[in-house]
Amino acid sequence: MLHELAHYFDLEARKGGMSLSPGAGGTVPWPEAIAAEYERHDFAASLLPAYAAQNEAEFFAVASEVFFENPRPLRQAHPGLYAVLAAFYRQELQDVPDQGQGRVYRLQGKRSWRERKKIRAERGKAKIKRNRAGGTAGDRPETE
Repeated sequence: MLHELAHYFDLEARKGGMSLSPGAGGTVPWPEAIAAEYERHDFAASLLPAYAAQNEAEFFAVASEVFFENPRPLRQAHPGLYAVLAAFYRQELQDVPDQGQGRVYRLQGKRSWRERKKIRAERGKAKIKRNRAGGTAGDRPETE
């Protein structure tokens, strides 16, 4: 989903004439900023999947996925690209704490889908355990 949203954002930024201020270099039109990153990117030694080399649009979409899913390694391996993405999205994900789940980062206290799935499974197991131990008042048959 991030990938497809990135394509939409890229298109809107190009249509709207968006400019960026990545670092102290002044203002740069969005198409020039991403084109420069695409041209200077070393795909042979890249952290990005090979599909990013297709064209500028795929480069931006794939880089956006990595930016949101794995920001620290992206910043370490490709600081210029990270700066452009941070300026584009107006997000500094380097400061988001790792939740100890690999590539899952949690923003503003929201749970990831993996966490929600785990919680639902645990609640289901607890309900089964309660039912086996006699159930709740609503599970017992009524007696007269």
